[in-house]
Order: sequence, then structure tokens, then C-alpha cells
Amino acid sequence: MSSLSTAVESALVDSLRPRLHQKLQPLFDQTNRCLPILQSTCQQIMNLMAYSQPGHLSIAALLYSIGDLAIAYQAPDLHQALQAIHVKTKVGAERVIEETCLIGIPCLTLA
Repeated sequence: MSSLSTAVESALVDSLRPRLHQKLQPLFDQTNRCLPILQSTCQQIMNLMAYSQPGHLSIAALLYSIGDLAIAYQAPDLHQALQAIHVKTKVGAERVIEETCLIGIPCLTLA
């Protein structure tokens, strides 16, 4: 990873961490045993995006599910609450508002 991409990633994490629910903040700690797995998986998915034009929608769904899995791993109770939001709220803007109220940021931001 280049120093520029590392700096951009670090700035993104620093901007998200204060807004993120307290239970989810450890997701970005370097000592979190889940972090290397998430980083590796995301990098592999991003590499696929460079070669797979027709599959962009499914690749985007995979990236979204990585954030979902991270939440489930770190805070199962928040994951269940998010699932309830997704079942009852179909309108995008309402869903984003409810997600933000629950975890501090929209779920898509974690993707």
C-alpha cells in the first residue's frame, strides 16, 4: 500500500471514529484481530473491480456486506438492530437516518 493511500485511509478512519458508536470504534484499532481480515478481503474485492466491469453491482454488494459482517462480529446487538431497521424501513433516506441514529454513520459508509 502506498504512503498516499495509507494517509488517505488514516484520515478517513480519523474522521469516522468520533461519530461511530462506541461499540464499533474498536473495528479501526490496529490491535483488532478482525482488521487484517477485513482489509485483505476488501483489497481482494477492490482488485476484482478493476477487471470485472459487468459485476460491479455484485462487487458493490460484497463490499457492503463486509461492513455488515464487521458490525456483526464487533457488536451483535447493533447488528440485530440494524437488521430490524432494514426489514421495516425500505425508503433509502429514512433507512440512512435510522442507521445513523443507531451507529453514528450510515452503514454504506463502512463499505
